[in-house]
Amino acid sequence: SCSEKTKKQDFEEVWYFKGFDAQRLISECVDSVFYLPLQLNQDAMFRNIDKMVVENDLVYIGDFRTRKIVAFNMKGEVQFVLNRLGSGAGEYQEIKSFTVMNESLYILDNYRRKVYIYDAFTGKYKDKKELPVVAWDIEALSDDRFLLAFVPIRQSSLAEEQDCNLVFLSDGDFKIIGNFLPFDEGYSEPYGFTRYFTTYGDSVFFTSYNFDGVTVFSKSKPGEHFQIGIEFENKLSEAERLDAEKLEMSAANYLGSTPFFCGEYVALDMMEEGYGYTCMYNREDSSFYSNPLEENGDWFNALLSPIGSYKNLFISEISDYGFYQDLVGSGFKKADATVENHLKNGDCVLLFYAMK
Repeated sequence: SCSEKTKKQDFEEVWYFKGFDAQRLISECVDSVFYLPLQLNQDAMFRNIDKMVVENDLVYIGDFRTRKIVAFNMKGEVQFVLNRLGSGAGEYQEIKSFTVMNESLYILDNYRRKVYIYDAFTGKYKDKKELPVVAWDIEALSDDRFLLAFVPIRQSSLAEEQDCNLVFLSDGDFKIIGNFLPFDEGYSEPYGFTRYFTTYGDSVFFTSYNFDGVTVFSKSKPGEHFQIGIEFENKLSEAERLDAEKLEMSAANYLGSTPFFCGEYVALDMMEEGYGYTCMYNREDSSFYSNPLEENGDWFNALLSPIGSYKNLFISEISDYGFYQDLVGSGFKKADATVENHLKNGDCVLLFYAMK
């Protein structure tokens, strides 16, 4: 068992999902969409956006497979590339995750059990700290503190034992000063997330496969966290939660990743039969919204799967010109020639959704 699963009456909010209403479209909540082509050079090329952080008027994109972080300004121009795989000073063996706080960028390296610290504006190496626990994600709080996430994954084990908590609180030297969401010894989940934390304003959000909801931490007072529950009418059975094959085949609904918040809007990756569907919850009217459900629906201002949020914006990405053409053919906003040429070359373009 895991204390992330609390009783319904302990939830600060409960969102009830009984299916989508075809009349409630995400586009109703979107004011406008604009494109930002990323001006990549050879050093800045990446394969995937595993985590994106927007801080210091910069967009930091982490590609964990290529062990690279690329920082762009808000015009899409490369500011610096952090690509320091190796065994020397200031070099890391992996980027499991990263975060940014003020003038520093922090990389999580479980192989070395270190946190490497770099200048957030130049990528220059600054320092390193011992990592006291294995962690899958890291998020900066205020007052030089951090949250670290660890979720046991089935058929995997740690070389060293550590306290049974899903979330740890550390100080600036990465000494553990608190822990949250304890679990029983032997607890595990069928799959892991690439990213366990998302942020918006003063809040950090956390979830994992076995919890239908979100735990909300305050950056200034993380001990005063609360939980939001999602009551799925068609929920996973306990057997499906424990078996990866049953989970993949399940027709039940569950979260496929940690939601992104943007004001009163929440973008969710809703899973069913192994597939993910982007949907949105509006906390003002307590309703779920979807992209068009019918095959020939109008995809004007439809929301592609978000990779981040910033101010009143959700952020998504596209790099496939054929997919872009299909979207435009279904009513999505057409880009200018510069963006289209970018997509034809297979380069990445960010989409910013200004919400109403």
